[in-house]
Parts: sequence; C-alpha cells; structure tokens
Amino acid sequence: MKKTFSIFVLFMLILSILSACSTPKQVETQLPEQSAPSDGERKLTIGFSLITQTFPYYVQMLEGMKSATVEKGWSLIYTEAGMDVQKTINDCLDLLQKDIDVLVIASWYGDSLSEVFEQAKKENIPVFLIDTGSLPPDGDYVTNIGTENFDAGFLGGYWAAKEFLAQGKQTVKLLSLTTSTSVGRDRVDGFLKGLEEGGLQVEKLNEVMGDSRESYMSSCEDAITTYDEIDLVFGANAQAGLGCYDSIVAAKRTEVRIIGFDGELDEQKLIDEGTQYIATIMQLPKGMAEETIKNIEAFLYEGATFEKQTAFQAVLYTINGTFSSEEILSK
Repeated sequence: MKKTFSIFVLFMLILSILSACSTPKQVETQLPEQSAPSDGERKLTIGFSLITQTFPYYVQMLEGMKSATVEKGWSLIYTEAGMDVQKTINDCLDLLQKDIDVLVIASWYGDSLSEVFEQAKKENIPVFLIDTGSLPPDGDYVTNIGTENFDAGFLGGYWAAKEFLAQGKQTVKLLSLTTSTSVGRDRVDGFLKGLEEGGLQVEKLNEVMGDSRESYMSSCEDAITTYDEIDLVFGANAQAGLGCYDSIVAAKRTEVRIIGFDGELDEQKLIDEGTQYIATIMQLPKGMAEETIKNIEAFLYEGATFEKQTAFQAVLYTINGTFSSEEILSK
C-alpha cells in the first residue's frame, strides 16, 4: 500500500514539473490610439506686461487677455507698469523668471526693450507685442499686432472730408490736438492726409499739445480766444477731444465739430446724443488681445510664422453706426 501511494505521489510530481515547463498561451492586449492634444490640454502660462490700466483702452485689452486665456484653459500672470519705462523693463524681466511659456508686452517704450528681448531669447521664451511703438529694427520678437496710427487717422480724415463736402463746404479751418509722441504725430498726419485725399481743402490754424483732459481744455480755450472761426477739431486721443468739447460748450461755439480718437464711453455718449462731437476713431484692444492668443497657439502648435508687424484694423464710431475702412473708403 505504501509503495502504491509513493508511486502515485511521484507520478503527480512529474505531471506538475511537465506543466510548469510548458509554454503558456500568449494574451494580446490592444492599446488605445493616441490622439493629438485638445485645446484644453494645451496648458500654457502667459506673462503679460501692461503699460497702464489708467486708460479704458488698456483695461479692455486686459479683459481680452483674461477672457481668451480662460477660454483656452491657460494661466495668465500680468503686471502694470504705471506708465513707467523702467518698471516696464523690470516687470518683463521678473515675468521671465516665473516659469512662463510666452511673454506678451503692451508698451509705449519699444525702443527700451532690448534687454528684455535678449533675456527672453536666452530663456527660449517667445515674445509677442500688442500695439507697441518705436521698436528697434533688430528686436527679437515674433510679431507686434496693432493699428497703424497713420492709417487710423486717415480713416477719420477721409470720412470727415466726405461729410463736409456733402454739406457744401469745400474748405475747413482745422485745429489739431496731439501729444509729444510719434503716436500722436502719426495720427494727426494721417488725419490731414485723409482730409486732403477726401477732396477737402484744409486751412491749418494751429496744433497744440497736452497730456490730460484739463490741459487740452486749457489749450482749446486759448485757441477759441485766438480764432474767430474753427470748423473742425481733431483730437489725437480721447482726452484731447473731450477736453476741447468742454471748452467749446462753455464758450458756446456752436460751429465747431470734433472728431476724437480712442472710442471711450464718454465720447460715444456725446456722439449718440447728437452733440458737436461727431465721431471717434476706435482701435479694438480687446480684439487685439484675443488675436494675440490665437497667434501664440498657431506659433507654438502649428509652426505658423508672422510678419514683424501684424495690422489690426481700426473703425469709426458715428451716430449712424460703426464703419470699417473698406466701407468709408468705398464712398
């Protein structure tokens, strides 16, 4: 009996060894196909240096950056320079140390950004600009999106020429209010060119500068005292137009018409009410910011390339509606 049991145990042991040494059956598993990352998975951190939030123009630009980055699921870190050139530079250099993927700058001081461009290149961080003037020709940035100030001024001047001609007026006496920057200069030059190419003869009375609504009001008061007749005032920014409006209303100079620049809400309200403030040239800062986010995505994920300057059209706000350059120039 013990012998039989031993033989049985030995037989079972041999079967176990043979089973262990046999080749197991292969089981195939199919991995899911990998797809390209969706927009929500393209997580980027954008650093944004903003020159100021004092003016509604830049407030709208910041709103555009916030909404566009939220829509993409990206993060936004922004700074405000308080219109100070050195703070702009320091803000940008600080942002470059915050693990950002892209630096966006909206500044008045493009010619002072060389150090920022150099540092961004070292950090391998692309730089995009919004409406930044006076840029160095060798600046290392992807593109600067913005409105050509001369072209925007031309738009307003051409429209004004057609309006005055329709009223039977062939010549206008013009007072222009500008700034000490190239931006103001380009806007005034464009406006004058638009008046002339629109078929109107222009008698230039004077050109005065200012930096606030109050200073423009004071300059316009002096002009009203000096000139018995003023047909048209062009303000190269909203503060210029609004300051002059304050002075002509106080002086009851009903013959004066004003065209401003910036499209601020105070300007739009006066235009809608049918006052002597007849139009304002509007850049679209929110649209520029949103387009910048689209350009960043195309640059990083699609290999898109851009010209150094990306033009963004201005429009003209009037009591009869908002008009593009194509609509105005086709008249």
